[in-house]
Amino acid sequence: MHLDKSILIRAAPESVFAWLAPHRRPSWDRTLVRATALAGGRFDLVGRAFGHRFASHAEATCVDSGRRFAWRQLDGDYEEHRGAYTLEPVSGGTRLHLVADVEFPYVMPEVVEEAALRRLVSDGADDALLTLKEMVERGRAAR
Repeated sequence: MHLDKSILIRAAPESVFAWLAPHRRPSWDRTLVRATALAGGRFDLVGRAFGHRFASHAEATCVDSGRRFAWRQLDGDYEEHRGAYTLEPVSGGTRLHLVADVEFPYVMPEVVEEAALRRLVSDGADDALLTLKEMVERGRAAR
């Protein structure tokens, strides 16, 4: 499944970028249960979909502060899990653009309709970006 989403956040790119660190994502992305930063730009993510747990061991493939954060799965429960956040300074803030490819296993742990799964992933991305926008615009500092 291909995701292509963007949102305007009324803050400087550096402020938005600080929240993209993998260990910070669970604070604004409700699809994630846990995220752990590891050495060498690697990290572990654990998410949930339809009551099932999906783990991903990933690496950052591009970290360009204030401009771009990209990743790809090295090993895990997804058939494919890769993507990038690109930050563009615009009048009044930052345009945050998410492009990602996420493929769940061919055999899901229980029967799930593909349309429902696509809706869940798309809606989860929308919710995460909106939550991030609200946190950054309220002036919460990334920890």
